[in-house]
Amino acid sequence: MKMPRTITMIFVFMMLLTTLRATRNITAADSGTILTVEPQANFAQMGRNFTVTVRLSNVKDLYGGQFTIRWNTTALQLVKTDLRIGVEDFPDGVLHKPVYTTSGGYENSSIYFLSAGSPSPPSFNGSGNIAKITFNVTHVGNSQLALTDTMLVSNVPTENKTSLKTIDHTVINGAYYPITISATPKASEGITVNGSVALAQANIPVTILYKSDNETVWHTAGTVNTTAEGTYTYTWSASAAQKYDLKSTATLQGTTVSSTTVSVSAGSGEAFPWIYVGLAAAVAAIAVTAVLLIYFKKIRKRS
Repeated sequence: MKMPRTITMIFVFMMLLTTLRATRNITAADSGTILTVEPQANFAQMGRNFTVTVRLSNVKDLYGGQFTIRWNTTALQLVKTDLRIGVEDFPDGVLHKPVYTTSGGYENSSIYFLSAGSPSPPSFNGSGNIAKITFNVTHVGNSQLALTDTMLVSNVPTENKTSLKTIDHTVINGAYYPITISATPKASEGITVNGSVALAQANIPVTILYKSDNETVWHTAGTVNTTAEGTYTYTWSASAAQKYDLKSTATLQGTTVSSTTVSVSAGSGEAFPWIYVGLAAAVAAIAVTAVLLIYFKKIRKRS
């Protein structure tokens, strides 16, 4: 019995995905194709959900692909995967219908996607979302949201026409942090550091760490306790007007966690422009002096 064309294409595609790692033909990365987790830094408190998007940017001749997203299963639980395959149904997505997709896994999630039909649909060009993936925070802990086993396949055959060319691409991973940090410089008030921890609980000590651009060792700026909502605020006075890296750490339920790193320039806040007041005063003094000199010269001439 003759196998339907669509099923044959899907079978061939799946075989390609499992064999091309050894014999893959990578197209030139002139398009700068990027596969990324957005946002790259994520936060939610215990028991709450957050959603990331796996996005493909600047691709040419896309016909299918795969990736596996991995995370810390102790800290996060997969809630749902919303595939955005087929722009006819999902304008923000990728590929043209008809499409074939699979996804699954609770310790990691592997996703396959392919344009499949007779006649063959056009390849996809441009940017779009592949999937929106929702997690629930179940325990305290940092977690990478790492894209592995990634592959993008074009509908362009290799020179010997024995396989399809794969598309070279850059992968940018994401992460979940159980503690956040932001920093805002304020003139004459130092640097205001704000953030939240994954537990909505008061009196959790949060330590603020800093280092300058040319340093590798972190120093302690100070420690502050959280509010009942799990938020914290700390004002730090830097010793010099320069650029610093800041991060925060805390121990939550016996686990030490850290935030992402933020950069801030000390002394870059908007201060009252005293320098302009000084310049204006100097100009005024010069003007008064000039007027007085002219006045006294006139008096001398008369006398």
